[in-house]
Amino acid sequence: MAILGTWLAAVVLPGPNFIATAHAAISGSRSRGLITAAGVACGTALWVTVSLAGLGVVLQTTAWLHQTVKWAGACYLIWVGVQSIRNSGRGQVTTSKSEAVPTKSHPFRRGLTVVLSNPKTAAFFTSLFAVAVPVDASTTFNVALGTGIVTISWCWYSFVACAVSLPKISALLAHAQRMMRLATGGLLIFFGLKLAIED
Repeated sequence: MAILGTWLAAVVLPGPNFIATAHAAISGSRSRGLITAAGVACGTALWVTVSLAGLGVVLQTTAWLHQTVKWAGACYLIWVGVQSIRNSGRGQVTTSKSEAVPTKSHPFRRGLTVVLSNPKTAAFFTSLFAVAVPVDASTTFNVALGTGIVTISWCWYSFVACAVSLPKISALLAHAQRMMRLATGGLLIFFGLKLAIED
């Protein structure tokens, strides 16, 4: 299906969701990365539901609501980025799950919030569905479509979490922990600023 193919192409591009998932797996453990991936998938499910219900159009056409969500999301991404940079010199990432450094934020909540903080996701789905979903689409079709989109998100970000937590990869990343956290923080701040200044 064209919609699922389009979403797959979009989801593999590195962005805030990718950074949040990879960072959770690198600085915590594979399980934290997988939990973050689950949060991302749930956030995606919420945006898909909102868009299919027609509420995405409301978000796009109600200026104050769109601006509120956009600025809240931008501030959140910048805040997370600053925290990552501030913590860049603390501790070391270990390759042992039992020794993984915990973080203050629950990984599921982090993944969910990163997705919901970006109203452009709703705009993306609303635009895509307006073009590709038939007006008389059945509930079964919409449920199947939403399930497919969420499954793609969960599978991709779970793969990311597993890939970066492989022993050889995590061992290499452990030696570059400070640079990884600085890079993660810098990218999240960049995405936050980008979200804030874009229309």
